[in-house]
Amino acid sequence: MDLGNLRPNMVVLRYPEIWRLENLTEISSTFVSIINDCIIANKSIIIIKGLDECPGE
Repeated sequence: MDLGNLRPNMVVLRYPEIWRLENLTEISSTFVSIINDCIIANKSIIIIKGLDECPGE
């Protein structure tokens, strides 16, 4: 969906901190695959780490 000349071009991802805790390689390969898909689609990527530590509303 376009808004005038603006197009959505940003993807926000949450850093999967659980992969380090449980040593899950499947999570890391999925995360890298999502990043690769974003690059192919020419999207900007923002990765947020420590989201659980942010205070809620």
